[in-house]
Amino acid sequence: MSVLPANWLLRSLEDRDYGIDAKIELFNGHDPTGNFFLIQIKGQEKPFSSTSPKKSIPTKTIEYALLFDVPFFVFLNSNESQKTKFVWLQRYVELVLNQENPNWRSKKSVTIKFPEINDLVDNKQKIEMCVRTEALRAFGLRFLGDYHWLELCHKESMQPPDLENMLLSVKRMLKLPEIFFDEYKVSFAVDDSIHEFDLTEMHAQLEMAVGGCFTSQFRTFIEHQVMHLDDIRTSFLTRNDADDFLLAHGGDENIPY
Repeated sequence: MSVLPANWLLRSLEDRDYGIDAKIELFNGHDPTGNFFLIQIKGQEKPFSSTSPKKSIPTKTIEYALLFDVPFFVFLNSNESQKTKFVWLQRYVELVLNQENPNWRSKKSVTIKFPEINDLVDNKQKIEMCVRTEALRAFGLRFLGDYHWLELCHKESMQPPDLENMLLSVKRMLKLPEIFFDEYKVSFAVDDSIHEFDLTEMHAQLEMAVGGCFTSQFRTFIEHQVMHLDDIRTSFLTRNDADDFLLAHGGDENIPY
């Protein structure tokens, strides 16, 4: 198999061969990111017959991959071609198999097509992007639950019970990593002034309000922060919906698996 990048830490799982050959953890320089993915390696001696090779994968392997909430990749290696292709198996199931072959679970094996662009040497960054995207998606689902509760409370009277629930929602949001908010937040102008997103200050002002201490700009500030949070929600949902569009219209270079 191709040499892995220096920022990929390979953790072998050969002692437990349940369909996973290795776990790879991604680093940012010497710093861990907390992001990792699983791989199963398929090999062949003969060269690839096309730039987009195909491989028959046991159905039980695919079903096993779907049990995980982290990306599961299949690496297809040709010794003679000296190339390794890859595919993000869970997303392939979601965007291809379930659409083109909805009865795939009734078969013993399924043929998987490896996109031409998915070359481990030339396009390692795509794997890193996929892993990062999936991590952001997991954070986004947590965010949606907290935002929904905050929005319901915000629409009420904003009296102490509602403020307490809003505070709890913001506390949970603060546990999300900054990279999630950095990815989706925007600045916008209201009355010719720029209102930046500041979840920490929102938490501080809600905490004071629950204790009965309101600043003169409390309601205005909270309104602006809720507007930011709604923009983050919209941006997150829109980004997820873009995958299907890219699959249909974006060409092979934009395939999200």
